[in-house]
Amino acid sequence: MPFTKSNENLIETLALNAAITLENAKLGRDIKNLFESFITASVGAIEARDPITKGHSERVAAMTVRFAQNVDQSSNKEFESVSFNKEQIQEIRYAGLLHDFGKIGIREELLTKGKKLYNHEMKALMLRLDNLQLQNEVNLWKELAQNFAHGIIKPDLLNPQNPLNDTVKSFEVFNREMTRIRDCVKSANEPQILSTDVDINALISWLAKLSTKFNTQILTEHEIERLSIPRGTLTKDERIEIESHVKYTYEFLSQIAWSSSFSKVPDIAHAHHEKLNGSGYPRGITAEKIPLQSQMMTICDIYDALTSLDRPYKSSVNAERALDILYLEASEGKINKNLLDIFVEARVFTASLFHRASDISVKQKVG
Repeated sequence: MPFTKSNENLIETLALNAAITLENAKLGRDIKNLFESFITASVGAIEARDPITKGHSERVAAMTVRFAQNVDQSSNKEFESVSFNKEQIQEIRYAGLLHDFGKIGIREELLTKGKKLYNHEMKALMLRLDNLQLQNEVNLWKELAQNFAHGIIKPDLLNPQNPLNDTVKSFEVFNREMTRIRDCVKSANEPQILSTDVDINALISWLAKLSTKFNTQILTEHEIERLSIPRGTLTKDERIEIESHVKYTYEFLSQIAWSSSFSKVPDIAHAHHEKLNGSGYPRGITAEKIPLQSQMMTICDIYDALTSLDRPYKSSVNAERALDILYLEASEGKINKNLLDIFVEARVFTASLFHRASDISVKQKVG
């Protein structure tokens, strides 16, 4: 039987609807691919600022996604009502990938600061110490010549080298002291783990006495402030600037037209440095205001920062030591112990191993 006009119209309508459906599916796929490429490019822009931290965002995202999946399946009473659908898991992934995007607004020299003093500051300080050493030698020779000229020192006919030897010995003693001071300055310039690693106050006091003796300024106020940093390499103002990256991240992510499925991405990323007891930043909010997704990301972020390949400003620790530190944070009320137990029992941290293996070659190239 031939198709009737009604059959033809029906088939044409079905074909048109199928074509529209296929076109919409293609557009949807293209938009998804476009957005994924935007995310990838954004992460690349962050890590281009500091190649040593390459892979951090991917590892945090991978761990937080696995973390969420395990919390979803956990029998822990605290998380009985917690459930993450496919879109929410993707939302967590996006937040993890972009949690540090705000670092693009931080000065590069601050992001990569491995010592308390910047290189030019350290060179200037060492030149001042060199000049001090030369000035001391000039003063000693001048004093010896004046003493001979004024008859304060009489030539020793039995051993005419005695006065000269005494002078040489004096500046050799001083030079040894200067070598010790240089070594102390170099040690004080390193990031400290404990405030007792180097007696910085004694060093500053010694240099202050030298400044008075030679009537010259050896340390500037800025250098004293930097060398007096008890831990790490950042001054109070520099740390505030670094911490502002979270605010920049939130401002950037808030400008993106997220669909309703991913609307919480800015809030999740915004709170990844907050602590349950209010000691975190940038807002100092407490447990009830911190999204569970952010609490998971905080644990992953701390773990990865502790175990990452050595960076200029810190040495890495092994997994066992990193977990000990996390449990110490939990005991102080900073992170959720029940979440941390899941993180450990489910070995969530192994989700980062694939990404970390590829980072080793990058580290070798950079180093």
